Amino acid sequence: FIKYLRIFMKLSLSKVLQNACLIYQEELKNSAEAQMYLKSRGVNEESIVKFRLGSAPDDYSFLEKLCSQIDRDLLKQVGLIGNASYELIDTTKKYRNFYYHRLNHRIIIPLFNSGGELIGFGGRALCNKGSCIARYVDTAWKNGFNRREIFYGAHLALENARETKELYMFEGYFDVIMAHQSGLSNSVALLGTLLEKKGFDILRKVFP
Repeated sequence: FIKYLRIFMKLSLSKVLQNACLIYQEELKNSAEAQMYLKSRGVNEESIVKFRLGSAPDDYSFLEKLCSQIDRDLLKQVGLIGNASYELIDTTKKYRNFYYHRLNHRIIIPLFNSGGELIGFGGRALCNKGSCIARYVDTAWKNGFNRREIFYGAHLALENARETKELYMFEGYFDVIMAHQSGLSNSVALLGTLLEKKGFDILRKVFP
């Protein structure tokens, strides 16, 4: 029973990520700011589709939109929203909980494992203040994945890397996107800041 329950939960969370991805992609179509940023980075329309890029606005109503289409507890479970509390300014010292979107005002970058399964999202800030002080954030670690074991673009690089027996390693999301855009489709990037032994083992397994 436990085994089947875990499978069911995994499928449910996978559907949450897929639905969220579609919402982010649709939001990008309506965001001149996000489109302008991607254009400034040299990302073309083909790459936007290939890497399923999206965006999220700096607007609380977007959180309401997410929660109206996807269960709030599931969104929290996959790391897309968080909750915090603040002290009410009165003599009772009571606290009120509130929810927030963790990828607010960002370019949304879907993260896939080497098998092409959507496992989380990365977000690149569209500003440098407020919730965007951290330039990059990601949600993959919320879903039980170690970011040091995930290689961005691996699902797209797999076939070409095996054919050519070559693999190019880059530092970040946009480096990989631009490499693919330039014809180097056997390119990946490590999500973590350090490539450890386990990371090498994964590379050998995925790209023998």
